[in-house]
Amino acid sequence: MNRKEKSESRRKRILKTAETILSKKGLDATISEIATAAKVPDSIIYHYFKNKEDLMFSVVGESSSEAMARLEKELKGIRDPLSRLSKFIWFHLNRIDNEPDFSQITVFQCRSRYSYYDHDAFQLHLRQQLGILRRIIREGINRGDFDETLNVPVVLNMIAGIGDIGNLKLRLGQSTGLLEDDFDHMMDLVEPVVLSPTNHSRKATSKASRILQAAEKVFGEKGYDRSTIQDVVNEAKVAEGSAYWYFKSKDELLYSSFIEGFRRSADDFSEFASENPDGPKSADSVLQRLERFLKNLFMIAVKHPAFSKNFVLNGIYNRGFYDSRAYASFKEFVDQIHHLVELGIREGVFRKEVNLRLFENMTIGTFYQSVSRWHIVDHVSWHSILYDIEDIVAYLLRAIKTT
Repeated sequence: MNRKEKSESRRKRILKTAETILSKKGLDATISEIATAAKVPDSIIYHYFKNKEDLMFSVVGESSSEAMARLEKELKGIRDPLSRLSKFIWFHLNRIDNEPDFSQITVFQCRSRYSYYDHDAFQLHLRQQLGILRRIIREGINRGDFDETLNVPVVLNMIAGIGDIGNLKLRLGQSTGLLEDDFDHMMDLVEPVVLSPTNHSRKATSKASRILQAAEKVFGEKGYDRSTIQDVVNEAKVAEGSAYWYFKSKDELLYSSFIEGFRRSADDFSEFASENPDGPKSADSVLQRLERFLKNLFMIAVKHPAFSKNFVLNGIYNRGFYDSRAYASFKEFVDQIHHLVELGIREGVFRKEVNLRLFENMTIGTFYQSVSRWHIVDHVSWHSILYDIEDIVAYLLRAIKTT
């Protein structure tokens, strides 16, 4: 460790020690007391900080900057603006629950001091919070999800304010339990504020959708047998009771996640939904339509990797799936293959000797096997998957086309 690294390590040790002591004693604690606990001379503390107040504000500022950096990382994998806002709020509550020393100093020592609001630590934290929230809201407005007239500083005041008062009551012993437990109810208040007037219907379904998407991810990554409802609600950032409010059992949650996955994929197959033997008479049209259908089918693995992984791992080889409501949604996809190929045979585009049942098995079986290889066994790159899809579609068509 070089000189600069040693200096920074010592500074962080002082801040961490000060956080523990100041949370209990506030500014009644002495510099000597903090220095002794940090195992440094008093003069070293004054080397880094102007005075005791500057040290206390720096404790809050350093902790907040590190937290905002963690939040930025956690937001990277979340695309949906409302889910990003939910993460922003949950992160704020989780931090209050799990960083009691920081929370104690902030609510009782810093908030009551005028000088805190002029300190660099507060100004930096405010800019960081506003910057993250502005990006989230701008994304939501651009997608048409959020009200375009939203006043971002006011929204931040509302979100931070409910957390601050919750923190205050928690530290005073006026409330019990964790602030995280209030997350669902807090979102119930925030969503009507931020959602666009034309998008309020999303409020009623957003929680169930979050649970379904979390189930899809958790079941796909851990396997159904090794996952618990608690794993799912932790991923969805909702209370455990919320899952049982929408879904009676773990099985129902699994099969509902399949139905939700089929629903999200439905747009890519809407043109085939009414496909029937009395459809278009153009031979080229039948071939092109089947080609598009097959590409869309295998592109599910690219567009919805969590769903495809969950379905292959926990659906197709699960006996209970075939007795569930989800199977009816799945069969709609399979029936479309049957109709298209049957039409092609009648048009002379596909060989009349083709066994429809076996071609369906080949198509769906290839999907299962490929998804297993792409996402579970080999973790293939998107680039390679796209190449594979081109070959798969070409081979499937070659298997049935007339020469």
